[in-house]
Amino acid sequence: EKASRAPRAPARTPAPTASAPKTAAVVVTITPEAMANGLTYDAVIAEAKAKIRLQDVGIATGVRFRVCATGARRFEVLGTDNGQQADALAARLTQIFNGDLVRISRPAKTTEIKISGLDDSTTVEEVLAAAAEVGGCPKESFKCSGVVRDRFGVGHAWVECEVPTAKRVAAAGRLTISWVSATVTLLEPRPLRCYRCLQKGHVRAQCSAEVDRSKQCFRCGEEGHNFKGCQAKPHCSICAEAKKPAEHKLGGRGCSAPAPKVTRGRKSTPPQPAQQATIEVAMETDEDGNRNGSTNPSSQP
Repeated sequence: EKASRAPRAPARTPAPTASAPKTAAVVVTITPEAMANGLTYDAVIAEAKAKIRLQDVGIATGVRFRVCATGARRFEVLGTDNGQQADALAARLTQIFNGDLVRISRPAKTTEIKISGLDDSTTVEEVLAAAAEVGGCPKESFKCSGVVRDRFGVGHAWVECEVPTAKRVAAAGRLTISWVSATVTLLEPRPLRCYRCLQKGHVRAQCSAEVDRSKQCFRCGEEGHNFKGCQAKPHCSICAEAKKPAEHKLGGRGCSAPAPKVTRGRKSTPPQPAQQATIEVAMETDEDGNRNGSTNPSSQP
């Protein structure tokens, strides 16, 4: 008789990964007021080139140029010491330009970790202090919108920080926060989502959709209220429009809301800051503590 085969073990879901950045960026943004008064990026960049030699700030191999989704200009510094070099370049640019006309920033690649198993008295300050101690970074380098309770009363907190820091905290597995030993999970990066049309793959400044869903609830798709406190039956307006199963909240588990098709080969003008409208969107979670929406909760142009 043939020996019976042992049942196959179920396939493991790969753990979320977040790659550390290989470049350090300096972003130059003309304010909407300056743009309205005729200030252009070619004039700003030409002035910067005339007054700054890259060799003076330690950059010997040049920088990589990009145009951000918001229309800002991004200069990426390569190499092993790119962080210090980018800091030096940003400092020189800040000295040259008026901050009311041209904003200089040093964005860093961030990701989120989920800290679960918090008791009723746990505060955001306690969560950030514990994460900072394990991550080896100042508490100010972490962002957290608050502690959210699931249906059982257990607290969860979503903390945003730089990728290397998130990996260090997640590697610990647990954080001791007062009495509680809380679990730490490194989360998958959220896909880009526009808060105007609610479609994936672009941001508000690039949106050309005819429909404006910015006032819709993420849970039921109706206007006039937000996700928190909504008791209506879940309904995804994006999936419904695409004639797909829509009995779920937008961006939640099981959501297959398609991204709009991108027409390639068509020339387009990069969006300018004067066309942007910044919107603050708080992180929303459902009663089980799952993230709602698909972008970082701080803001999106």
